[in-house]
Amino acid sequence: MKDFNRKLKQAIDETIFSVLGHGPLDSLHQHMRDKYSMRAEELASRLDILTGVLESTFGPTGARTIGRAIAKRLYWKLGIQFPQRDEYKLQDYVEEAKRHLAILTPKEV
Repeated sequence: MKDFNRKLKQAIDETIFSVLGHGPLDSLHQHMRDKYSMRAEELASRLDILTGVLESTFGPTGARTIGRAIAKRLYWKLGIQFPQRDEYKLQDYVEEAKRHLAILTPKEV
C-alpha cells in the first residue's frame, strides 16, 4: 500500500506540474499545509480534501478533468489499463485501481 500511495502522490504532483506548472504545484502544497495542516506526502490519503480544493479552484468540470489526468498517470505507473468513466471522480478511479490490484496481487494491497 505504501508503494501505491507513493505512486499516487507522484501522479498528483506530475500531473499538476505538467498542466499548471511549478508555481501552482508549490501553491497547492502550501495551501494544503496552511489550511489543512497536511504535508504533501499526505495528499494520497486525503483525496477528499484535494478534490475539494480542485473543485473550489477550477469548478466541478475542471476538477474532474484534472482528476482524470491524475488517474490516467496513476494507472500508467501501476501498469494497468485505464477505464474511462464519465461519472468517475479521482477517488472512484483510485478505489477501482486498488480493487484491480487486489485481484492481481492480494498480498501486496
